[in-house]
Amino acid sequence: MADLSGRAASEIVVSLSVGAELSRSRSSPRMPSPPASEPAPHADEATIGALCRYFLRLGALGFGGPVALAGYMQRDLVDERGWISPQEYRDGLAIAQMAPGPL
Repeated sequence: MADLSGRAASEIVVSLSVGAELSRSRSSPRMPSPPASEPAPHADEATIGALCRYFLRLGALGFGGPVALAGYMQRDLVDERGWISPQEYRDGLAIAQMAPGPL
């Protein structure tokens, strides 16, 4: 094996450690942790019966299509009733937008 000078050996060590760090960062990407969200102030009032009545009423009397109803639900469920936190609403809306169909 060839005799390496001190500088060449240190360059090899540095390049190997940098390469190992790059391969480690590529193999396990670090996902940012989600922001901590506060619970909805009146979440305990949102029973299954109350939610069923709400969505039955919204479906029967709501006018305007999915985008208009999504805005109405945010105003009503998040701002007025406080059944859902703003972060929960945004997460639910993002999931609904990934599903096929209107919205």
